[in-house]
Amino acid sequence: FDRHGRLRLGKLGYPTASVWHPLYADDALCPYVAVCFSDGGGIKLYEVRDGGKGVGVSLCLVQHFSTDSDLTCMAWSPDGRFLAVGEKGGGNTIRLLNVTTNQEMVFDGCGHTGAVTSVDFSPDSRLLVSGSLDTTVRVWAVDTGIPVPGFGDARHEKGVTAVCFNPNGETILSAGMDNVLRLWLATSGEPVPGFSGKGHDNSVTVV
Repeated sequence: FDRHGRLRLGKLGYPTASVWHPLYADDALCPYVAVCFSDGGGIKLYEVRDGGKGVGVSLCLVQHFSTDSDLTCMAWSPDGRFLAVGEKGGGNTIRLLNVTTNQEMVFDGCGHTGAVTSVDFSPDSRLLVSGSLDTTVRVWAVDTGIPVPGFGDARHEKGVTAVCFNPNGETILSAGMDNVLRLWLATSGEPVPGFSGKGHDNSVTVV
């Protein structure tokens, strides 16, 4: 950790991403940080432990999900039960990890033909949205791992770099290498009328 209390990822190797448990700030019983690695190191869940005065904070490995795939992105579900992890190469799949039961679901044939670049959960943790370099945005049912019926052909002209649900769960914002932000209805995948999303001169990478 640095002097601001932020995780120094280099101490754990060369991870692709890290995310704090969503209940970390509100519940002292959930001091977890998850880290994923792109070099076959899998996904590791660490417990953050305070050793007390003069000892400092340490990380203790509590769970390790193994995979040989290159991992690209990850997100916690708001209820803290699931980790979604995107992959590149192979099947360009999405892994859903239940950290309370140690079970894993792989979205086989998830429909992406390029690397999964971003994932995000709906506020109620029932849906998962994913973006990919294949230009598409897709929505999945968390309990079954299958595409949500009725969600249309939402896509950018170039690869998708980031996706996120609106806090009310009604819309999805996506960003792409086409320098555009797009806003979709979460139930249908239809563009939200009147939203332009244009104005950037380069790829939009974070939303």
